[in-house]
Amino acid sequence: MPIFELFSKRQKKLSGLVSDVYRYDNISQNFRTQVILITKDTIGDEEKSARGCSTIYQEIYKTLCKEYGVFRLGRENLHSLSIFDFFISYH
Repeated sequence: MPIFELFSKRQKKLSGLVSDVYRYDNISQNFRTQVILITKDTIGDEEKSARGCSTIYQEIYKTLCKEYGVFRLGRENLHSLSIFDFFISYH
């Protein structure tokens, strides 16, 4: 069943009368670690796996470099480790 956002509710949000219960500016280290572990379980471990997951990590790596305007995310040779280190240390 869809949730309808009435005009009056949208106006309250725009005027600041309704506070958002979620925080978007701070991601806990525990959550970051959980995301990395879930990613490894889903895509695979680049260190131990065949070529398949390496290609996926390469695409993620290239996309992140483009989006953040950098040539490299880290010093690691494996794309997955650079992505994970970047995710853990990004503020």
